[in-house]
Parts: sequence; structure tokens; C-alpha cells
Amino acid sequence: MIDKKILLFDLDGTVIDSGEGVKNSVLYALEKMGYPALDKADMDPFLGPPLVYSFHHFAHVPEAECAEAVRLYREYYQKSGAMFQYRLYDGMPELLRDCRAAGYKTAIATSKPQPYAIELMHHAGIFEYLDHIIGADLDEKTRAKKSEVIEAVLEESGAMRSETLMIGDRKYDVLGAKEVGVESLGITFGYGDRAELCEAGADYVLDTVDELRKFLLG
Repeated sequence: MIDKKILLFDLDGTVIDSGEGVKNSVLYALEKMGYPALDKADMDPFLGPPLVYSFHHFAHVPEAECAEAVRLYREYYQKSGAMFQYRLYDGMPELLRDCRAAGYKTAIATSKPQPYAIELMHHAGIFEYLDHIIGADLDEKTRAKKSEVIEAVLEESGAMRSETLMIGDRKYDVLGAKEVGVESLGITFGYGDRAELCEAGADYVLDTVDELRKFLLG
């Protein structure tokens, strides 16, 4: 085991592959607002940052219209079943279970709204393997930044920064961890790549769930 007491896992691209549902919901919002459709192959950047940021920076929706884009996204995401268009990464449920058994505390630290994250973890059958599930507020103003999400986990858990490891697939996870002062571990089986994670300053970078298991559990 490594010298940490609590492990913070990003959700999208780390614990679950939620790309299909997210991308379908984005396309719905863009269509309703009269914006050009994006190629799904080019939409990976939407996985990670807050939706307001993604709509503005990656779909070029004006800032004044991003709130409506998010509303439409969520309308589709919730009512069409897109929320449940995901898959757990192979080996991740067992890893979370075994990390708890080994004495770690485990947490989800995500930019996804917290109510969605909680519902997804129940649906995926892994809620019982998690000590904390912290995400953004539905208004995407409270805990919108990953650093704020991490700070909220630290506050709720009482963990020290030196005892904490943030695990995620995007630069936002790494940069948020650095801003708060905790170590970060980047994984490349999600939506980021090694170059992105290294450039952001990840303390460790691993490529598979098996490598992550060996790193955490020996």
C-alpha cells in the first residue's frame, strides 16, 4: 500500500466511461439551439470540465447562452436515459472494494453535479464501496472547479492533504490537485492522454486499471 489514507477518484473517464450519454446530450442541446452538430469523435474534451466551460470553449456557444445549453443538456440527460448510457471500467468495482478492505477511505470527486453522481453510483452498484461522493452543485457555480470539489472532500472527510491522492484522467484533475496541495495520479484509459497529464504535472501516470491496482495495493 502507498502512504495515503484517502483516495479521490474522478468519475467520468476514471470510474465509468460515460462518453455516449454525455455526447448524445450535448448534441441534443446544440440541435435544439440551432448550432451545428459536432462529430462524436471530436467530443472527448467535453468529458472532464464543467458543462458551461465545455459548451463555450468546445462548441463555441456564446457565454450568455451557455446556461440554456446546460438546461437542455440536462433535460435530455435525465429524461431520455442518457445518464445511464455508461459502462464501468473493467476491474474498477473490484478495485474500489479492495481498497476499502485494505483500509483506504475512498471518494468520488467529480465536476458532475453531486445528485447525478450519487444516483449513478447507486445504479452502478458501487455506492457501498465509497465513503464520500462529492460533486458540483446543480447551478455549476458551487464547487464548479475541481480544486473546490477536492477541498470539499477534505473538509467532509477530515483528511490531511498529505494523506490524500487524487486519481483522474484529465488535466483538470491534476491541476485541481496541485492547486489544493495534494498529490495526483493520472490514468490514460479515460479521456486524457499521457502528454496532457504529464504537462499538467501529474505526480504519477499509469495506463491500466491493473497497473493502478498494483500501485495502490501492491
